[in-house]
Amino acid sequence: MEPRASTVIEVPLESGQMNHSIDLDQRIVEPVKCTDTRREVLVEASATGTPRTGGLELALARVGTSGLSLTTTNFRIVSIISGRSRVSIGPSVAEVGQHSYVSVPPGINAGFYQIGSDPLVTLDSMIIATL
Repeated sequence: MEPRASTVIEVPLESGQMNHSIDLDQRIVEPVKCTDTRREVLVEASATGTPRTGGLELALARVGTSGLSLTTTNFRIVSIISGRSRVSIGPSVAEVGQHSYVSVPPGINAGFYQIGSDPLVTLDSMIIATL
C-alpha cells in the first residue's frame, strides 16, 4: 500500500490553526526601541490552559529607568533577553545579564532595574489557573 499524499495548508504563525503562536524574535525587537517601562502579555493563560492544568502566560517587558516590579500568587520565571539588571527578590539583591533566568516564588515581590546603557528586556512566564 502506498502512503497517501497529505494536503499541506500554509497559514500565518499567529493564526488560530497554529494556536496563535508568535515569532518571538520579531516581538523582542519592538520593546528595545522604547525607553519607558512597558510589559505586554504575548500569550494569555486562557489561550493555553485547561481547568485541570491551568495555562501558561508569557509576557515581554522593556524595563526603563523606573524599573519593573512583579508580584504574584504564582511561581514565575523571568529571563533576561538583553541588557543587565539589578534584581531584588524580597530582601536579596543580585546582578544578572543576558541569558540569566530568575525564579520568583509566589507572594514575593521582585524588582528589575536596568544597569548600563543597553536596553533591559525580559521575558517572563507563569502558570495561572484557568476556568
